[in-house]
Amino acid sequence: MRGLRAALVLGLAIALARCGSTESKGPQSQSDSGPDSADAGSDGWASQDALPEDDSKLDVSAEADAAAEAEADAPTGPTVLASGQQGPHAIALDATHVYWTNSTGGSVMKLAKSGGTPVALATGQQKPWGLAVDGTTVWFTDLTAGTIMAAPIAGGGAKEHHSFGGEPWALAQAGNSIYWTEHASGDVGRSPKASGAIAAVSHYDLAHPAGIAVDGTMVYWSNDDAPDAGAVIRLDFSAPKSSPLALGLNHPVALALDATSVFVANQGDGTIMAIPKAGGAPVTHAFGQGSPRAIAADASRVYWTSFDQGTVMALAKTGGSPTALATAQSSPDGIAVDISGAYWVNFGDGTVMWAALP
Repeated sequence: MRGLRAALVLGLAIALARCGSTESKGPQSQSDSGPDSADAGSDGWASQDALPEDDSKLDVSAEADAAAEAEADAPTGPTVLASGQQGPHAIALDATHVYWTNSTGGSVMKLAKSGGTPVALATGQQKPWGLAVDGTTVWFTDLTAGTIMAAPIAGGGAKEHHSFGGEPWALAQAGNSIYWTEHASGDVGRSPKASGAIAAVSHYDLAHPAGIAVDGTMVYWSNDDAPDAGAVIRLDFSAPKSSPLALGLNHPVALALDATSVFVANQGDGTIMAIPKAGGAPVTHAFGQGSPRAIAADASRVYWTSFDQGTVMALAKTGGSPTALATAQSSPDGIAVDISGAYWVNFGDGTVMWAALP
């Protein structure tokens, strides 16, 4: 092998030397350009030393082209992350995983954002519904059993956190507490994560609390009441004293927050609204959205699912026309968004989906 390599290199050196002597305009001596020169071998190895650098440049260029091609080929439209789920309803995210409730399958699931096989964190539940995730635990409500449950994200099964026999609906978590709406009795509750004791309950004179969201000082929820009797309520649990932010809404079922606004999905009339946290008239950002069921927000946009129209939509907070992230979906329900994309569940065909942000 060493002799073959030397022969090949020497042949290459000879070819290069001859090429150089042909193209040179100045006089050259035999010792400078001829193949029989005593320096030919050393010149040949010098040329060989230069070859890996050129090949490296070609390799880097090829790798860059391949990376650019892969990025161009990467999916941006709706992508199925999981299928065969049973009535998926709520969805939540952490840095690496997607979580959802299977309301008719009695399970709570976990899947890496990068893909793979879903893992059951809880099974044998009656109707898991609302969902929230912190750094260690998946919290969920069981609508039929009337319980709030906790399951470690590392696995180990679900345990009952609190039982009260009603219809615990939506769930949120912040700091050391969890918060929930109780759809039948009209209660909104708070409990320390460390125990199942109820720390606070608020009653308001409009029934059927549904969506719930929490920031640093306030908890907000919607009362999913009859047409034109729905409301969004704000409660400071340090007081506690509740007050309406908006009245006369048409079945507001879901909420999302940013620093200044509460975003509302009104299932009854298909509108998407923003209500100032500090108070003021609601602003309608979108009409005719066909029974929006869930809503999410990031720094620049609001996102929602339209259960009846089978669409997943996005709208800049500054206004304009909504953009479809996905169409022809099968009863899209819960939605969650982070910098990696938009994630939602399709209640109808049991899929968990992803799409790139606009």
